Amino acid sequence: MKLTNGSSSLKPSDKRVIWLSLFLLSAATLAFEINLTRLFSVAQFYHFAFMIVSIALLGFGASGTALTIFPALQNGNPKQRLSQLAFATGISILAAYLLTNHLPFDSFSIAWDRRQVWILILHYIALASPFFFSGMAVGFLLGVFPRSAGITYAVNLFGSATGCVLALVAPPLLGGEGMVTLSIALASLAGIASSFRLHQFSNSLVLVTSALFLFSLLDLGLRFTGKPSFAFLELHISPYKSLSYALQYPGADVIHREWNAFSRVDVVRSSGIHSLPGLSYRYLQPLPSLDGLLVDGDDLSPILQPGTNSGFVSYLPNAAALHLRP
Repeated sequence: MKLTNGSSSLKPSDKRVIWLSLFLLSAATLAFEINLTRLFSVAQFYHFAFMIVSIALLGFGASGTALTIFPALQNGNPKQRLSQLAFATGISILAAYLLTNHLPFDSFSIAWDRRQVWILILHYIALASPFFFSGMAVGFLLGVFPRSAGITYAVNLFGSATGCVLALVAPPLLGGEGMVTLSIALASLAGIASSFRLHQFSNSLVLVTSALFLFSLLDLGLRFTGKPSFAFLELHISPYKSLSYALQYPGADVIHREWNAFSRVDVVRSSGIHSLPGLSYRYLQPLPSLDGLLVDGDDLSPILQPGTNSGFVSYLPNAAALHLRP
């Protein structure tokens, strides 16, 4: 039977390029999925992070359905089709992040603001798009190379595992926003790699993919060197989170911010921060200077500033044990 997708004319070197592209695309997809759980935990609340798993499954499942309903999608040059899907994954990652960041869903007002229902639906479609295109790339290659299904699965799983490792080690260096651009860089690099030797470097798609890669590379370079990056990529925090309230204190300013593998830590300094639960009314001295430490934008914990008089400690409930047994 003659194949119509052009796989019969591929050289071994072409297949190696395809596996490389699939590896990069798989790494980008899983790194983005895991990072989304972190972004939603910080920008919204933890329970939104669980939504990401269902969104990823929705995108992957929709891609298999599309390939089944429209068999023509499995035709064409494998390298060229993989390049198109890799670019679509990269640009949809950027579009989904910008949409959810600049048009946030307000779960508190959904009871009376019907627009929030449509915003939630729009978020689902946008966030599922990267997984749709990435899943279609895997399904397409399984259809093109049925005898190499084991290799396709192996490369996909190896790339996915690499993306998981990146989601653990890269946030302290790049932050949550930088992880988005890292995923874009990997996806666009997959598109560039699969375009290699196609003699189509003048093609507009290849040029746009290269521009997307250079944009992500510039952002990563700025973040890696500690310089300010693009303002439109900064994560917006829900107005209902403790960090948003803390920043409304007089002269409030974030003096330290750091990401790690499982949280984002913010330290806010303001003269209006007074968090000493249980302080006795018998303490008549000026309140100590405090900073506020917040994990994932919530649960403010007080930090004593250096040189603060600790005399107030004796007026806290915790001091009872010390008074009973010095």
